[in-house]
Amino acid sequence: MNLLCIDPGTYESGWVALNTKLGIKGAPVGHGIDRNDAFADFLKKSQQIDHVACEKLDNYGSASRSLYDTAEWFGEFRRICKDKNIPFTEIMRLDVKMALCGTASGVKDLHIKEQCAYHWGVPLIKGKLSGVLKGIVSHEISALAIGLTYMKTFGVK
Repeated sequence: MNLLCIDPGTYESGWVALNTKLGIKGAPVGHGIDRNDAFADFLKKSQQIDHVACEKLDNYGSASRSLYDTAEWFGEFRRICKDKNIPFTEIMRLDVKMALCGTASGVKDLHIKEQCAYHWGVPLIKGKLSGVLKGIVSHEISALAIGLTYMKTFGVK
């Protein structure tokens, strides 16, 4: 299965493509951080996506303009997938913390990055991912964690 994992943002979104047929751990076959309009065009044109897992927004404070903008792009990505009959799974940040760390209390981005590195059997070198995850940074790490959460939650090997 070709799983596209998305961390939507206000102006740009991070993404990671995983091919779950290339190995038991889901081989990363692409990643990037692209402007939202360019990413939406990519999503419209892509013919090789079997499923999309996307971070769903949650808000524990007051709403801001950037939150509304991010929500708008989340909705656009979901609409494109619906139009193309691509299954779309929404994953909340809380779900990522629970699936990867077993708790939401005190979980930081570094803990999530460590769990991704552990899953793919690569060390963190000076805080950066290595091996098959080398070059995955920033929003891409969040997208990778969304993909790992999807695989763990739905038993994708």
